[in-house]
Amino acid sequence: IRPAGTLIVKVHKKDHFFMCAQGQIIAWSEKGMVTLNAGDVLCSKAGTKRVTLAVTVTIGITFHKTNKTNLDKIEKELIEPDELALYDSANKLKVQALEGK
Repeated sequence: IRPAGTLIVKVHKKDHFFMCAQGQIIAWSEKGMVTLNAGDVLCSKAGTKRVTLAVTVTIGITFHKTNKTNLDKIEKELIEPDELALYDSANKLKVQALEGK
């Protein structure tokens, strides 16, 4: 669940689908800015930097194929690392963010 105003920036390593399952999301894509409402789906190509902004309280879902079950390992397989990210794969604030590093 993403509170309104949540901004997410990620680069995925593999093609996948992204769905706005609830609410409204503005997504910046290779086709420009698009507004996604509940039920809308878009295809993200590998290497695309995806930026999404939750306009309302939203649920965004990405669909990936993997044989892994550990969330940290899945994230390493599918998402380009971002040392500046404040949150980990479980959407928990990283320790270095808490310590102000």
